[in-house]
Amino acid sequence: MPSAGWCVRGPWTSEVAVGESDLAIRGEMQFIFDYGDYWQFDVRLESVDDGDSPADQPELIESASNAPEQYPNCEK
Repeated sequence: MPSAGWCVRGPWTSEVAVGESDLAIRGEMQFIFDYGDYWQFDVRLESVDDGDSPADQPELIESASNAPEQYPNCEK
């Protein structure tokens, strides 16, 4: 599990586009969501859009299981 220092250093995901990273097409990276629950996702870059596409959201191509409920113990 990462140290608490990881939470205060950038760059932040809102500041970096995947196409601007060093990740090659078909390259893989690990995405960590919610440092409290520490959900890990393996992500493979299939393509980089030139920006002229109407799609402005990532597309899920394959999933290995169901997504967990994010905050199951919170009052609604």
